[in-house]
Amino acid sequence: MNASHINWGIIGCGDVVARKAATGIQAAPKQRIVSAMRRDQALLADFAERFQVPHTTTDPQAVIDHPEVNMVYIATPPDLHLEYARRATEAGKGVLIEKPAGRCARETAAIAELCRQHQTPGFASYYRRYQPKFQKVQQLIASGAIGPVVAVRYEFRERGQSDGWRQEPARSGGGSFYDLAGHVLDLIDLFCGPLEFLSGQALNLRAQQLTESFTQLSFRCHASDGSPAHGFASWNFAAIDKADELVIEGYRGRIRCQAMKQSGEVIVETDQTLANTWKGSPLNRARKKLRNRFRPLRRQRFAFDKPEHSHAALFTSIGEALAADESPREEYLAAAVRTAQLMDGALEQYYGGRELGFWEHPEHWHNLSGDARRRAPKASPPAYRSDVTEEQLRQFRDAGYAGPFRADVEGLASVFVPEKERKDVHLKDPQMFRLCTHPSITERVAALIGSEALSIFKTRIHTKVGETLKNQPKHAVVPWHQDVGDRNGGYDSEGQPVPTYTVWLALDDVGPEAGPLCVLPGTHTKLYGNYQLNFHAGLIESGDITEEDLEAAVPLTMKRGEFCVFHSWLLHGSAPNKTQGRRTGLNIRYVENARRGVEDYDYIDLTPWHNSAP
Repeated sequence: MNASHINWGIIGCGDVVARKAATGIQAAPKQRIVSAMRRDQALLADFAERFQVPHTTTDPQAVIDHPEVNMVYIATPPDLHLEYARRATEAGKGVLIEKPAGRCARETAAIAELCRQHQTPGFASYYRRYQPKFQKVQQLIASGAIGPVVAVRYEFRERGQSDGWRQEPARSGGGSFYDLAGHVLDLIDLFCGPLEFLSGQALNLRAQQLTESFTQLSFRCHASDGSPAHGFASWNFAAIDKADELVIEGYRGRIRCQAMKQSGEVIVETDQTLANTWKGSPLNRARKKLRNRFRPLRRQRFAFDKPEHSHAALFTSIGEALAADESPREEYLAAAVRTAQLMDGALEQYYGGRELGFWEHPEHWHNLSGDARRRAPKASPPAYRSDVTEEQLRQFRDAGYAGPFRADVEGLASVFVPEKERKDVHLKDPQMFRLCTHPSITERVAALIGSEALSIFKTRIHTKVGETLKNQPKHAVVPWHQDVGDRNGGYDSEGQPVPTYTVWLALDDVGPEAGPLCVLPGTHTKLYGNYQLNFHAGLIESGDITEEDLEAAVPLTMKRGEFCVFHSWLLHGSAPNKTQGRRTGLNIRYVENARRGVEDYDYIDLTPWHNSAP
């Protein structure tokens, strides 16, 4: 296709298109938007008005079939890229695919193959490589400013987002790494490539996500001058601070810049001791070496403002490529395929493979919740379940509690205990999640309630400081109450409260003077007074329970690492800590899967994979 003018049809006019791409098209020579599609008609009308788009539709095929459209920009989530690329290329239209181009390298390669078969151009929206800042980096390397490249390293850190379609591999192909890393890998491929994957791994550090939180990979660079170079890169989306640094090391110097930031400085540092030290007599050479030893690196800084239109250079480059029409069609997407292969290599083990359809088999993924389900004992009967005695089962059924049991967890002494009470620690701390889902705990809960289909939905750390310390916590005294209803399991579809089960795990020794949890045996079979008010139910003041009832109270004293299990409707409370030490316990809440409430919790299924359908 040799187009003197490019008429764009856009499928998916979301935020990225409205903020970046549409203005880039308008800023590029001889290009315009003639058709746009979005499901939300109100937002589509606003987009059309802002960018003077003559034709709008909610049907993607109508964009492809529009007679004036010769290039289709596919800006939907990645799960739709391949299908719309197929339709567009079969119609003889070129495509620009929003990154990542596919949910895995095979989908990206399939898009490139469609362009080859139908002889239509295809591009990926890695727009940074065309911007002045990164063009400067490429020029510096090509000019020999730092000599032959010997190493590349990149580090990215931030506190990533935890929700949205970008965390759904069936739609996105992965998590935050798969969404963002392509930008940097595409730049390194431009500077030092093509790149070849060597090794990589990914980890999940947040239980509320199924996707990767930390990823690292190493690769080999194949520079045009044939110089050998290796690279290492890491992305941490569960970090406590931010970092974005790309360092390209050459034999005579290095280049440093922020790769995700379109503005800012490109810094070139060169070593002057490598210049001209070989000339002259031996005495003069020795003098030069001694003098250069104390000479600082030569540092050059090149500053760049953020481009007015971030995508303008991308669309201008596309226009120039189509006007020249010299490159084979598949070459336009070759770098995007290599980048996808690199990301797939890093994620291969985590997702149990990156074949087409890997997103349909979460039982193969190595996230925290998946690993918890895989590590459940497969012996029959499981070891931890078999040591729950008939007497304990009977006590749990009749009295509503059982224990103490021993949590057979390594590293329990190193569990971080925050100064202030903290909620849902299992979602934020991978060590805490592994503790809460350890088989020595979950298998005993499952045995006591008679169900393997179990989910964790809530955790909380409770600390009572010693009486010698000032500013005792707000709930130094915990009144008698039941954990029912709102924020405590919720209600089912018929409005009935959902029964849940609580593990109280001692993170310190809890003796009789330390304010241990106390329970009233047998009170789990009915609801008392204004139970919805929890701590504020005032059950003694209202007469719902009497002093005579309290005579039956049982204190749950435990050693560190021991836990008790009780029905959450069991009346329980605690007195102040009268010792001089800390008393900390971890409250873990479980529910049978079949009885989950309609309340919106972060339910995490702990049913063993080997006992559940694939």
